[in-house]
Amino acid sequence: MTRRLEGTMRCFAAKAAAVLLTVVTLAGCNEPEYHTVATGLMIPMSQGGALAADVYPPPRGDGPWPAILLQIPYGKSLWDATRLPLDSDLNYAYVLVDRRGRGDSSEALDPDAEPGIDGYDCVEWIAAQPWSDGHIATWGTSALGLIQYKTAREKPPHLDAIVPLAAGPWEHFTKYYPGGVQREDYLRTLVTLGFFHGPLVKVNPSRAPLISKHYWQDLEGESDYGAELEVPALLIGGWYDHATERLVRAFNQMPNPTKRLVMGPWTHNGIDQGRSGDLGFAQAEHFATHATRSFLDFHLRGVGSGLSEGPVWWYEMGAKRWHTGASWPPPGTSTSRFYLTAGGGLGDAPSSAGSESSTYT
Repeated sequence: MTRRLEGTMRCFAAKAAAVLLTVVTLAGCNEPEYHTVATGLMIPMSQGGALAADVYPPPRGDGPWPAILLQIPYGKSLWDATRLPLDSDLNYAYVLVDRRGRGDSSEALDPDAEPGIDGYDCVEWIAAQPWSDGHIATWGTSALGLIQYKTAREKPPHLDAIVPLAAGPWEHFTKYYPGGVQREDYLRTLVTLGFFHGPLVKVNPSRAPLISKHYWQDLEGESDYGAELEVPALLIGGWYDHATERLVRAFNQMPNPTKRLVMGPWTHNGIDQGRSGDLGFAQAEHFATHATRSFLDFHLRGVGSGLSEGPVWWYEMGAKRWHTGASWPPPGTSTSRFYLTAGGGLGDAPSSAGSESSTYT
């Protein structure tokens, strides 16, 4: 069936669960174009089961096209066209897949299945479709970024590029215990979103020091695999994001000379926006989208330069301008350590023993 859907909050409705293949005409939110969406497709997995997928081909032409894969843990039926990369660029097909055990892939639940292998299978399934030209990239923010690293680690032959935003693969202790204090709000959010974390993550190391030591050593070592990722990668992060350290670490470990890093004045959920809270950064608005289009056009379509001006693009918030460079941090960078003081300020030395204490929230 076909429908012309207009609205400010969503650009398409969830498909009927009993329909195997539905064709929907979708109003593009960012441009006056319409997409024909094939829904209810099932991608067989080598680890068992099948994952549900929707395909958004370009509105014109018969293909074949390069494709951009999004692996979604929140349910693709709630996704809308305003959240597709590149403002629904007319040169790409978009493939939205419900992760194993999520959304319309709930029957494929298997806690022992490796998500990266599922990603490998999705990439190779796309490459085998008649509408695909065999050139595939992945894209997505946060959890949609983390799965890209896992997919790239499996080295699918047809994966030409990845674009993880606000995400890095390293699961280190200070992600959950910054300064030694458990991030209870963060762990609650992860549970609310349906992300399982082993019980030892919630155990304060002071209560079980030996067990916690080995747990974190194993977890940090297994997840610190940036050096294994050889695919061209564009990593996009924000100065106000909690994943910045992990994202930059992955970038610096990657061996591929075609890797790129964009760091803007953005929050975790505000990549590409021109404001962060009360602060305005007009020069940063839509910068990530333009960078992504340039990067993917080069690696998937052979068009343009692919951000050849420099591997690193970073935004200086005080001067409100972009810089390019060969590495991060830039050569000649020095670091300074600051300490909280009893008066509620910052100092360059720790407070002396016995000084007045304060409570910070």
